[in-house]
Amino acid sequence: MLQLSASAGDGVAPAVAIGSYRRVLIAVLTLIVVLILSMVIVRVATVALTLTGLSEPLAKFQARSAFFGVGFTTKESENVVNHPLRRRIITALMLMGQVGFITTAATLIGSFALVEPQGSWFSSYWARVAAMAGGIAAVLVLGYSRYVDRLVLRAITAGLKRWTNLGVADYEWLLRMSRNYAVSELSVKKNGWLAGRSLAELELKQEGVLVLGIERQAGNYIGVPRGDTRLEPGDLVIVYGRQDMLADLDRRRADFEGQFHHVIAVTQAIEAREEECSEDEIAEAAADESAQDPAGEAAEGS
Repeated sequence: MLQLSASAGDGVAPAVAIGSYRRVLIAVLTLIVVLILSMVIVRVATVALTLTGLSEPLAKFQARSAFFGVGFTTKESENVVNHPLRRRIITALMLMGQVGFITTAATLIGSFALVEPQGSWFSSYWARVAAMAGGIAAVLVLGYSRYVDRLVLRAITAGLKRWTNLGVADYEWLLRMSRNYAVSELSVKKNGWLAGRSLAELELKQEGVLVLGIERQAGNYIGVPRGDTRLEPGDLVIVYGRQDMLADLDRRRADFEGQFHHVIAVTQAIEAREEECSEDEIAEAAADESAQDPAGEAAEGS
């Protein structure tokens, strides 16, 4: 009986050790996988921000800052916060960064909290640290390899251009949507001010409204229409301009009051252009003054 008990005990100990090894190995591999995914996510975000017009160093810094939750309150971050598409990318990075941090912390705690049998190599905390450090070092070597970086960059760029609409969405920034400008669709109503008239007769440019395209009721599309293009009831007109102007244009009816609103809109557009020009002149004057200050200070110092 004693021999049977001893043999049974000898069989249980290796089984427990093997199970412990597996748990620790799974914890270490989980940590390495999380690190690899984090590097890939940051790299994808960097390329995505670069495609929106940011320089690669700035895009890389902003992506890392958002993912790790540090250093994002910089002056350059205004270029990201004020850009709709970049703001969505950074928001996604922040969310994924929090999930990655929690997973990494849980993995570290779990791997160091495992209790190993006596005599096991993993019973030493320093051995576990060495195993994790070795895995992290291998990941970093691959992550900072220029050859690997070029391959990953090509793959990510090709994938983003093929399966995303970054180029299209970036027009939100190019058209300055945050400055009361917008692209809108206006439906030409039967009794509306737009119906039955050509673009030259409407003189929408004088109101500060640009017609980008017209989708006919039959389904055909006219891009960059000419002045002799006539609008018909049921047409869908894609226009660009100030939001208040577009809203007034959509409500305008084909009567004397509608024509009166057109005259008012032209006057408001002229005033808006003059205001924008004055703001531009003030900005240029301030820039010239700041550029001349160092020279003046140097002269005073001498």
